[in-house]
Amino acid sequence: PRALTGAEIEDIIERLATTAVVAETAGFKGVQVHAAHGYLVAQFLSPLSNLRDDEWGGDPERRMRFVLEVVRRIRSRVTPSFAVGIKLNSADFQRGGFSEEESRDVVAALAGEGLDLIEVSGGSYEAPAMMGSAAKSTRDREAYFLEYARAVRDVAAGVPLAVTGGNRTRVAM
Repeated sequence: PRALTGAEIEDIIERLATTAVVAETAGFKGVQVHAAHGYLVAQFLSPLSNLRDDEWGGDPERRMRFVLEVVRRIRSRVTPSFAVGIKLNSADFQRGGFSEEESRDVVAALAGEGLDLIEVSGGSYEAPAMMGSAAKSTRDREAYFLEYARAVRDVAAGVPLAVTGGNRTRVAM
C-alpha cells in the first residue's frame, strides 16, 4: 500500500458523493457511509493505519477530516429528504487504535452535518472478534454497543442512534 495523494483523496470523496446521487436518482431513499471495521473511512480515523502528517492525518481532528468531507459532499449533492447515515466504530479494539474517546469526538462533529442516523458498531475485520471467534462472554451479551450509544447520546445532539451486534431476544431489542 501507499499513501493516497491529495488529488486521489478528493477524487474518492467526489466518487462517494456521485454514488449517493446515483442511488437517489435510481429511487433509493438513502445511503449509509461505512466508517467502521477497517474499511477506508475507518482507516482515515485510525491512528494505526493513518500515518499521514498532512491535512488528512496526524492529530484526531485531521484524521476525522475525511469522514466529515465525505458526509458534507454527499449531503450537499442530494435532496434534503434523502437519508444519509453512517456506520461508525465505537472503537476498533486494537491497542493504539481508534478509541471510544476519539469516536465520541467524531460523533459530536458528525452531529452537526445533517445526518439522519448514526449506527454504532465496533472492531475490525483484522481483529478476531469480527471473524466469529469472540469470547463466550461477548457472544452471550446482547446489544454489544448499547452502553457506548448511551454514553454518546448527549453529543449526538438529536441524531438517532442505532446499535448493531448481539441483538437476539425481543426483550433486549
